[in-house]
Amino acid sequence: MAYPSKEIGAVSRGNVAVFFRQRKLPFEPAVHWVFAEDIDALYHELKSLGANIVDPLEKKPWGLRQFTVEDLDGNRFYFHHD
Repeated sequence: MAYPSKEIGAVSRGNVAVFFRQRKLPFEPAVHWVFAEDIDALYHELKSLGANIVDPLEKKPWGLRQFTVEDLDGNRFYFHHD
C-alpha cells in the first residue's frame, strides 16, 4: 500500500488491513481487540518473531482464549478467539 504521507501506514494479512497514523506526544497508548481464527498458530508465530507478549495465551475467566502484545509505544493488542 502506498500513501502520500509518511504519517499514515498500514499492515495487511489476507483480507484484513490495519491502518496506523503517526501521533505527537503526549498521547495515551491505544487498546485494540483482534479476533484470530487460529489463535494457537498466531501466538506461536508472533512469539517466534520476537513480539513483546505481555500476557501469554490462556483461557480467561470470561471465556475467551487470548494473549496480549504490546508495541514500542505501549499500545496493546489483545488477540482472542471465542
